[in-house]
Amino acid sequence: MQQILLNLCVNARDAMPNGGTLTINIENCVLDKQYAAMHIQAKPGRYVNINVTDSGTGIPPEILDKIFEPFFTTNP
Repeated sequence: MQQILLNLCVNARDAMPNGGTLTINIENCVLDKQYAAMHIQAKPGRYVNINVTDSGTGIPPEILDKIFEPFFTTNP
């Protein structure tokens, strides 16, 4: 989890070459049986929700489908 958050923050930094805002919100949440029934892969229980946002340039649509590939990078 630490490596995932680090990668997200480094990518956010790189998307804001002239500065900007990086926000990380973490909160406890509980998924109930009703929510889990509406979302096939969800299981009821206690979870931690982590939300990372930045004011960077965003992900260009032409590479959006590649962002979860293990060795994909936009760095030269």
